[in-house]
Amino acid sequence: MSEQTLDMLGRIDWMQVLIDVGIVVGTVVVAFVIAGALVTAGVPAAIVAGLMVLVRLAQLSWAWLASILGAGAVAGALSAG
Repeated sequence: MSEQTLDMLGRIDWMQVLIDVGIVVGTVVVAFVIAGALVTAGVPAAIVAGLMVLVRLAQLSWAWLASILGAGAVAGALSAG
């Protein structure tokens, strides 16, 4: 790899990348599970809307948890270094 490529890789906020990937993967998995269950059960739209609110709350919680864990990892690295 070129030195410029390595420099650009060093500038990436990998914690944010992990947060974004976790949110997307979690949302897709939950959406498929919910959709499969709802189609099978024939659930009314009001319940679907409530479940989508829960999915959004799960997304926000994941981002919050990842930021806390990321801050802990940074603090641990600083104290060890």
